[in-house]
Amino acid sequence: MILNSQESLRIKLLRFMLIFGIVFVHAKGTTAVYAGKSIGVNQMDFVANFIQTFISDGVARIGVPLFFMISGYLFFWGLEWSKENYFRKLKSRTKSLFIPFVFWNKMCIRDRRSAST
Repeated sequence: MILNSQESLRIKLLRFMLIFGIVFVHAKGTTAVYAGKSIGVNQMDFVANFIQTFISDGVARIGVPLFFMISGYLFFWGLEWSKENYFRKLKSRTKSLFIPFVFWNKMCIRDRRSAST
């Protein structure tokens, strides 16, 4: 079963907002010291700090859990429940997600080890 255009558009809009939220989580202003000089946001007034903390540490933190919920929803979308269908779906996801995940992680670990020696 395929999502209709209305449902697909809703998920795309939600994903777009969640991506922005995750960027805000990672882009929270911090200060770093390099060569004795401070780089970044040194001091903010109360209002700016409150807004930044409210968005980055509050509202935007729903992004990752909602992505997990959306992926779970789409995993079971149109699945007629039976043990065979469930295991067929798991086997399909193992081929398309797990094997590439293990492969690329192994490549990165191997490259990191060879770069450090």
